[in-house]
Amino acid sequence: MANDRSRRRGGGSKRAQAQVAPRANGNALFEAMTPSDDFINYHEALYILNLFNQTSHTNSGAHALMAALESEFAYMEDFPWEKEPSEDDDEDNLGMKYSINKKTGKVSQEDWESAKAFLEKQMQTCTRDKPIADKIPEKLRPFLILLDSLGFDQDTQNAAFVMFTYANSMRFKEFYRLLCDDKSRAGQVISFLLGQPEKAEKFKKMLGRNGRLDKFRFIQTTGFATSEDSGAPYYIPFIDPTLMFHIEGLTDPEEIIEKSVGKEVKTELERDDFDHLAEDIQSIVTEIRDAAAKGEKGVNVLLIGEEGCGKTELAKLLAKLAEKRLISISEDSDKSRIIVDEDGDINGFHESPTYVVRTQDLERAQKIFEGNQDILLFLDEAEDLMPPSADADKASDPDDKVGTNRLIEENAVVTLMAINDMKKFHRSFLDRFSIKLYVDTPPTLVRKKIWEKQAKRLGVALPE
Repeated sequence: MANDRSRRRGGGSKRAQAQVAPRANGNALFEAMTPSDDFINYHEALYILNLFNQTSHTNSGAHALMAALESEFAYMEDFPWEKEPSEDDDEDNLGMKYSINKKTGKVSQEDWESAKAFLEKQMQTCTRDKPIADKIPEKLRPFLILLDSLGFDQDTQNAAFVMFTYANSMRFKEFYRLLCDDKSRAGQVISFLLGQPEKAEKFKKMLGRNGRLDKFRFIQTTGFATSEDSGAPYYIPFIDPTLMFHIEGLTDPEEIIEKSVGKEVKTELERDDFDHLAEDIQSIVTEIRDAAAKGEKGVNVLLIGEEGCGKTELAKLLAKLAEKRLISISEDSDKSRIIVDEDGDINGFHESPTYVVRTQDLERAQKIFEGNQDILLFLDEAEDLMPPSADADKASDPDDKVGTNRLIEENAVVTLMAINDMKKFHRSFLDRFSIKLYVDTPPTLVRKKIWEKQAKRLGVALPE
């Protein structure tokens, strides 16, 4: 594959339920809660209870926990502290309804246990009619199926529960903020929320930049997941809302995987429909087969030609002749970025730069199909890989676009790309392709033959 040849020719599995952490030493919120409400309320109570169970009431952080709990949950029915502060309470604690020693800052054992009993009661209320495993929200199920299909472990799925709860509960989001507003500690805090502090390092790597979830582009680890109006930051990573939107309602693992990156495309055309490219086609098909069989990295085929010259159908034919399935990246035209409000709900779309969306989809596809010898990837209009230049007449130089270069140097799945105008790219980018084929508009007789075949397939009569 070392030789660069430029050519020109005419023409679900069962999931374990998260467990309450062992103790170291809640409540009928609404009678008509939906299953999704129950799921969110159960897990926010579970996670907070895990924090209480891993903290002593004499610990210096006990007051912070109690203060955060009261701040976000005091309005709820059966909240345990109805008494007013006593004269012995600290001046800075006059707004609190639980007892605190003004000298030590310790919370009383009685109030500490009352808080845990309140949280336990809330969890019981949420499972009064059916187990919590039967109340997984429909919009979360496809993502769990996706994780399961790709071999992610139970810890990853439990982390997904935390991220989903956080994104969909303003109350829990605010509770979390009161305790920790440092994004760098997200993995450690999540390990405590799950009652697994011994796995802090694992969760830190799992949810961090360049962690497995980030490499699959399943989560967003930077920026805001909010509308322009709210401006409230997320302090832990969140499941990519655009991905969640596009796989919502799906149950078939293969369909979910394909929808997360694009979809499979096929052609009715045959080798003889591209007789004018017969020699090139045979050579490229051979190289595709060899590269896939050997698991070679950085193998890319670039098809260059004007719009309408047949590049897309040719890519499909190359996959067909190589006996591979071809997944077209970002095939759906509605892959806009999702706007999420402070409650975690979708409240609109915005036009994210196309190169951002398509690059993420291509990176995701490369990870998902890594090691699958039966899959090829196709990116039509690959100009989208390059950020728009301020000078529209200037070729985009990818030398400082490390991520873009990496896509065509380290890709584990053979990828076909098609572009209309090679002038859009700097020479250094084009040189990174192992195979380039220049495709001119097919000769008239070839086009006529293709039209007749397509018309026959569709049952349409062509005019003489």
